[in-house]
Amino acid sequence: DSIVRVKFGSSQALRNIIIPPINYGSLTPSWPDIRRRIILPQEMDAFLAEETGIHLGDGNLHVTLYLDGTKSHYYDLCGNLLDEIYYHKDYITSLIKKLYNLQPFYYLSEKKNSISTICKSKVILAYKHQVLGLPIGNKKYAQIPKQILGTPEFEKRMLVGIFDTDFTLQKYRLSGSLASLKLIKQISTLLNQHSIVHNFRLFS
Repeated sequence: DSIVRVKFGSSQALRNIIIPPINYGSLTPSWPDIRRRIILPQEMDAFLAEETGIHLGDGNLHVTLYLDGTKSHYYDLCGNLLDEIYYHKDYITSLIKKLYNLQPFYYLSEKKNSISTICKSKVILAYKHQVLGLPIGNKKYAQIPKQILGTPEFEKRMLVGIFDTDFTLQKYRLSGSLASLKLIKQISTLLNQHSIVHNFRLFS
């Protein structure tokens, strides 16, 4: 260690040469984030808008506190194993790789007929929560990130993500339900703006 300090100034300086640091702004990555070269989108684009729609439909952010004081940070997307396994393993995975440089892993349950695509990353969770404003845990108050609203291409791709995950085709119509009243109203407003005929009902 003394030789490293003499030659490079510090072990951190040597690490920065071997693994050039990624700028995460004000967000703090974990060492596994740094080691895996996790990246974050620098601005909203159509791919991030669609992935955000998928998140609003089937995704959740989790922070788990263990007895030893450590925390686990992860983002998961849950779908139907029978109908959506290829959607998760091919399409969603390619989006996550493109946006975050992360290979997710999967949890399959035949008993529950479910597939979960799981991304373990402190900095991705922080980005989604602090930058995009997506909630940790319950999505009762979830809403469309402000970075999407006002750009028709982003709005449409976000709607595609929601429809692909939280809506089903019933005869000649798409039908779905969401926990967040704010989100439902936002979706209705966007559908009106894009001249898409629809109706929605509120259930107590």
